[in-house]
Amino acid sequence: MQMTPLTYSASYFAVVLLLLGSLASTAVSPRSNWSRIGTPIRILCLSLAVLVAMFTMLLKSSDVILALKITILAVVCGVARWITMFARRQAWWNSWTFFQPLVSNRRLGPTVSDKWGPRNLLQSWQSNLRLQGWSLTILGLVIAMLMSWVSIYLFNRVVGPRASLFASPLVAYGGIVLFDWGRRLSLRGRRLQAQAHIIRSPKEVSAGTYVLYLRPFYEDQRRSVILPTPVSPALGGLMQLFPHGGSEEEQMADAVRPVGNMVAVGIPEEVTPHAGAMRMYLPLDDWKGPVGQLIERARLVVIWLGSTPATIWEVAQAMCTVPPQRLLILVPFQMKNEEYERLRKRVLRELKSRSRSRKNITWNGKLPTLPPRPLRDPDAPEIGFIHFIEGWEARTSCEIDFGGSGALLGNFFSCLARGMRAPFEELVSFEERTGRQHG
Repeated sequence: MQMTPLTYSASYFAVVLLLLGSLASTAVSPRSNWSRIGTPIRILCLSLAVLVAMFTMLLKSSDVILALKITILAVVCGVARWITMFARRQAWWNSWTFFQPLVSNRRLGPTVSDKWGPRNLLQSWQSNLRLQGWSLTILGLVIAMLMSWVSIYLFNRVVGPRASLFASPLVAYGGIVLFDWGRRLSLRGRRLQAQAHIIRSPKEVSAGTYVLYLRPFYEDQRRSVILPTPVSPALGGLMQLFPHGGSEEEQMADAVRPVGNMVAVGIPEEVTPHAGAMRMYLPLDDWKGPVGQLIERARLVVIWLGSTPATIWEVAQAMCTVPPQRLLILVPFQMKNEEYERLRKRVLRELKSRSRSRKNITWNGKLPTLPPRPLRDPDAPEIGFIHFIEGWEARTSCEIDFGGSGALLGNFFSCLARGMRAPFEELVSFEERTGRQHG
């Protein structure tokens, strides 16, 4: 069956309408009468869009048109993946009813510190960088799609259709590189924006309105950067050009957004703060006092485990200060079992040394301890989640770490959302019982 240009146009116009309809369904308020059918409508629209694109591709056509249809199918699948990720984030934000609605960290900040120069010049520089970044990203995406189209056509004529499907992402490598440059430049603009959110004192953030994120500083080398887009064979490589979310730290800030704005201590020598958490900079020889105040006033304390002495102190300080429901510990999959066991013993020794002078009233006469390492599959890149209920009884779970851009069906935000659901439910229940947002 041959299709005319008019029927091609009608088919792909229908695909565009279906994608727009699925995107519009994410804007349905959870309090609306339409909320129950929002998800089914989105799934139906995305499924129909992919099916129409596949059906159109399977119809008989010339080699040039076939190459174009294959490329369009990859784009449709990539956009469908992006909309799915976006909808998951919106659903996560809408599924929690904490005491007060809060906005994203990356859009906060009343003033710019004097050390960064006049505000109007800074905002202009930020806007230019972000605009240039988005322009490069879109240009790289267009070049990658065009090169994929050309490569599919050429390989289909010279080698064969199967080889063209595997070679197209590799030939489009130049566009993918440009695409990554644009994403990194956009991240640079967001980092400059983060200069407006620098905290000078723990008292500048209201108690009970923020999530304190504590981690070894070396984690910033991986969690606060944009990971390269993977160039994989077949059409999956083209679909990877539609990642959702920024750096892993930005995705973590989005994951904890229902509870509060994410606050972290910055690396003293860094020139520009990373995007994601609002940062406070402290001297290396006098940081424990301010960090202790931040822990005490936080609505939730999230600690990314590491074997550094500072992390040991922070875990012990949190256990001595906050109720068990306000502490969430993440175990990276890179941490070895032996390293985790040594860390457990060091935390216990730290708590025993403190118990003589300072005890948390929630201990009920028993020292809290870290549980055995959460581990489901030793060969999988799993993040361990440790939270506590009344009496400091530990609860654990594991989720696959998809990485910054993610696999075809998930990203780092998806992993965090699944792992944080149980701790958030426990925190909601605790605040409903006590009526307190901190302490």
